[in-house]
Amino acid sequence: MKNGGWNVNNTAKRKRKAAWKLHLSRGMAVVLLLGMCYQGPIAEASAAPAATKQAQTDKAKVKTLSSSAITKIVRNVNPAVVTIVGQDKAALAEGYEPEDAVSYGSGVVYREDGWIITNAHVIEGLKKPFVVSSEGKKYEIVKFFYDEIIDIAAVKINAKGLKPAAFAASSVKAEVGEEVLAFGTPLSITLRNSVSRGIISGVDRSLDGGYKLLQTDASINPGNSGGPLVNLKGEVIGINTLKYYGEDVDNVGFAIPMDTVRWAVNDLIQHGEVRTGVIGIELEQNWAASIGLPTKDPLRIINITSKSAELAGIKKGDALHTINGKTISQLADVREALKGKITGDHVKLVISTNGKKRTVTVKLG
Repeated sequence: MKNGGWNVNNTAKRKRKAAWKLHLSRGMAVVLLLGMCYQGPIAEASAAPAATKQAQTDKAKVKTLSSSAITKIVRNVNPAVVTIVGQDKAALAEGYEPEDAVSYGSGVVYREDGWIITNAHVIEGLKKPFVVSSEGKKYEIVKFFYDEIIDIAAVKINAKGLKPAAFAASSVKAEVGEEVLAFGTPLSITLRNSVSRGIISGVDRSLDGGYKLLQTDASINPGNSGGPLVNLKGEVIGINTLKYYGEDVDNVGFAIPMDTVRWAVNDLIQHGEVRTGVIGIELEQNWAASIGLPTKDPLRIINITSKSAELAGIKKGDALHTINGKTISQLADVREALKGKITGDHVKLVISTNGKKRTVTVKLG
């Protein structure tokens, strides 16, 4: 790290460090009679969330939900909400009995042929995982694929004729202040298909340079991960993923927005992985971006890691301004700009050397 900047290699996953604690909300039922609930894996954020883009004033006015509207939405969505259960391999390795190593999370039916969406941290590390439907039917999970960076997973059960949830189009953007409902299984499997109510507190939140998230004050507790975040139209606009927690923290949760979910899940189902091309450069954002302050400064290129980037004339010390016309001022912007781009695709970068801008084309590795 130089001059208060923040380094990242865009070809590899980085560990989160320092500052507030984030809780990935998979539950674990350990000695339930004693009221204990394992808090699940803990990740830590390196900086405050990046600045939010304000909702556009010319968008439709934000509406509020009446009790009857909430009831109707819950009635329509709940049949597609499931609980994912298994034995935590780490707990088993520590000597827990199988009945005391039960771990669980939430999910939502994506396709009628048995594909379900959840979080990577829900399904990862589970032994003998299965799905419990809203009606209480149990289905063995026959295969699953996940991406840890996005924290998204697609799981498959042998079932036909399932009723998927209604998913918002990728172009639908959540608005700050919009009322939402969060579905899932908080704290105990006996509480499956619970619903909490809140609003969209922020959009385009970025934690540790990852993909951008929705922020909500709807309750997201251990076990809620993987459940849907639903708008007033009854459409899934995000998948609950994590929350801040601590003595002085209340109702600061996050969900993966639907455009990221749809892209990632479709790739997982079709290819078994989320295909993401890389430019082959290491980048550093400035101090303002690293602590979440608004900035228009470009990212600095601190290393070249691919032949393609070298051939394009990119040099260490250059500044990266745009990717395919999208302004780059924080690390999350790079991930967002490359979303849907795979190895072999070409992207146009505007870079500068000593303040002199030029456009180069790079083949992604």
